[in-house]
Amino acid sequence: MKSVNSYKCSFCSKLYESIDSCRSHESRCYFNPKTKSCASCAFLKYDSYEYKPHYTCSVKTCMKNHDVTGKLKTHCEDYFFKNAIGSAGKIEQAEKSYNPIPQVEKYLKEIGLQVETNLSVSYSPDIEIGCMKMNIFRR
Repeated sequence: MKSVNSYKCSFCSKLYESIDSCRSHESRCYFNPKTKSCASCAFLKYDSYEYKPHYTCSVKTCMKNHDVTGKLKTHCEDYFFKNAIGSAGKIEQAEKSYNPIPQVEKYLKEIGLQVETNLSVSYSPDIEIGCMKMNIFRR
C-alpha cells in the first residue's frame, strides 16, 4: 500500500493531486459563494414534477425566475448565499411570485418528454436525479 498526498476543495470536497489544481478549481467551484452560482444560492429549488400519470421528473428551478433547468448559472445578479443570515425571509418573499411550471414544461418538451397531464409538483421523500417511473404516486 502506498500513501498519497492530495488537496481537497474547501467547498465541494473534490480531491486534487496538486495544490495549484485545487486552488484553480476553488476559484470557480459552483459551491464557492464568491462565484455566485446556483449551487450555493438560497433561490435554487429542486422538486419532482408529475408530467404524466405515475411518471415524474426532478428539475432544478430558480425562485427568481432565471432559467436554470438545463444548466446552473454563475455570477448571478440575484444571488443570495443560502447560509446567510436572513435567507429564510428572502426565500419566503421570493416564493410569493414564484411559478416554475412554464419553465419546467418548456424544459420537459426540450428533452423530448410529452406532458400528458397538468404539470404538478409531487413531493416525494426520495428525490432522484433525472426522470423516472414511479410504482406508487401519492399526492
